[in-house]
Amino acid sequence: MPTEALRRAVRALARAEDALLTDYGGVRGSPALRRLLLARFAEDSVEASPDQLLLTASGTQAIDLVCRFLLRPGDTVLVDDPC
Repeated sequence: MPTEALRRAVRALARAEDALLTDYGGVRGSPALRRLLLARFAEDSVEASPDQLLLTASGTQAIDLVCRFLLRPGDTVLVDDPC
């Protein structure tokens, strides 16, 4: 492990603004990361704006959000095994 680099990073983080240490950030994910991803998407001719991109903490969270948006009570859903 690069212990010295990790120590430097932790010390730098400890000196950062309070908001960096305590705020959760935006609900859609990092604006800078969304812009970077959209630039990469544009290289593949996928046009979108930062407001159209949502970052999640995991694939499970993404699937949960998609299901909540697209499905209604009583809908039938098939999943593979193991899912």
